[in-house]
Amino acid sequence: MARKTLKMVFKDDQDNQRTISVTDPKDHYEENEVKNAMDAIIASNALMAKEAVLTGKVKAYLENVEVEPIGIE
Repeated sequence: MARKTLKMVFKDDQDNQRTISVTDPKDHYEENEVKNAMDAIIASNALMAKEAVLTGKVKAYLENVEVEPIGIE
């Protein structure tokens, strides 16, 4: 079973990186879709991390993880 996550990495005003993860994203994104979404998140000032405000974009990527359950019962 595969699991996909969209990871958007931001920089905050304390020069730390913060990651927002979106589980079960759609299969494909255009670059502008993700850039615009990240810009909207920054502009909204709605998200804070440890009293720091998001100030810039670092990177975004789709992470694919293959999950293989192991029976332990």
